[in-house]
Amino acid sequence: MEWIVVALLAAWFAVTLLYQCFLRRLRPLAWRWDVFRVVPSWHLYTEVPRELGIWFRDARADGTPGDWRRLPLRRTGRCGHALFNPDLFAADAVFSLAEYLRDAARAEPPVPGERLVASAGWRGVWLEVRSQPVEPGAMTRQFELRERALTDGAREAVIYTSAPQPLASGKEGA
Repeated sequence: MEWIVVALLAAWFAVTLLYQCFLRRLRPLAWRWDVFRVVPSWHLYTEVPRELGIWFRDARADGTPGDWRRLPLRRTGRCGHALFNPDLFAADAVFSLAEYLRDAARAEPPVPGERLVASAGWRGVWLEVRSQPVEPGAMTRQFELRERALTDGAREAVIYTSAPQPLASGKEGA
């Protein structure tokens, strides 16, 4: 029995070490297969850490746009978060789709607009944005993907702005 425990811990250590060394290549696999997030990620900040945000706004029938509102993506830092966090999977899924959309928007050569809108990242982000409460009288909604470096004085940069999308008769859940 002791050998099984030692073998499991050794395997976990080896996977953790490989993940840290080949982070860029293994991150997509880890997000897909490590559903319980048992492999720690120690980035050690080889690049400037960035905060990704989704912003959206509604527009009335006359075309008057509303104020930009931020879509909350992750809620971390609560007591017991590492042990029990049932809402983490949905937030992680939206965050992963936003990262996918960010990478597609920055791809070289650029992804054509119709392919970008048909991508899983765009559709997933749009479904989450569309499910947010609607301002009274709103007919369309658009969203922006913004990124900000986590350094002092860093400004938010707009990565992608969608075209206004119709809402079903001014109600949510088209």
